[in-house]
Amino acid sequence: QSAGSMFDADSDISLCYMAKIDHVIFKQRTIDACMGREEWKSADVPDHHNCRLGKWYDAIKEQAVREHPAFAGLVDPHQRVHASAKRALEAAVRGEREAMIAALGDLDTASSEVIKGLDELARVIGGLRKKAA
Repeated sequence: QSAGSMFDADSDISLCYMAKIDHVIFKQRTIDACMGREEWKSADVPDHHNCRLGKWYDAIKEQAVREHPAFAGLVDPHQRVHASAKRALEAAVRGEREAMIAALGDLDTASSEVIKGLDELARVIGGLRKKAA
């Protein structure tokens, strides 16, 4: 709630940081569901275009941002976050503990890459804004 009150939907930098919070929550929710502490089915996991980060990412029009390697570098790990969460949840339902743990490991790795990428993208966007001012 505190993060939500500071969130500025018109700020790309704010969206980068909010996406980091979303990813931590997404990862925790996946783990909780795999451990039976929460109800969340793999069919209910959005793809990488239909979460806040994906919607924002797909809507970016600024060419200097879109052409930057930090921007392009988010696609693969972000897609892997969503795919590995689905795999983990599916494995949990089937009772395949080792497959679930492997998918959660993939989720953790991809999520870390997304968070690092978002930090870099926030720096890039901040630099572009300073140049434009």
